[in-house]
Amino acid sequence: TNQVLGVLPVSVSTNGGPDDYLYAPVSEVQVDVKNNLVTVSGAFKQGCFRFKRIEVVQNTPTVILVKPIINKESLVDCDFGNYPFSEVRPLPAPSKGRKLVHVRALNGRSINKLFTRY
Repeated sequence: TNQVLGVLPVSVSTNGGPDDYLYAPVSEVQVDVKNNLVTVSGAFKQGCFRFKRIEVVQNTPTVILVKPIINKESLVDCDFGNYPFSEVRPLPAPSKGRKLVHVRALNGRSINKLFTRY
């Protein structure tokens, strides 16, 4: 029909990978509504990865974005194995209603968790 249905902003990629950052291999997300906390957990497959920072932002009233950004500390002596992690961060200021926590994960994946605040 040649009608504009909407606008989809697209940014230029900052690297050749699926994401702008290297994210942790998150396998589980827990939301503690009472204490207003989110826990991300999983396991690194190499011992030289560390958390650089974990960003928790809410740009819309219903979606909270969690970005567990990691980096590789050493290119040598990086042992393979199972290195579990569990990181807890505060959620943005509580407001009533249904929310989605969207957690970015390794290799362009994500984990989503719904919760309701009363």
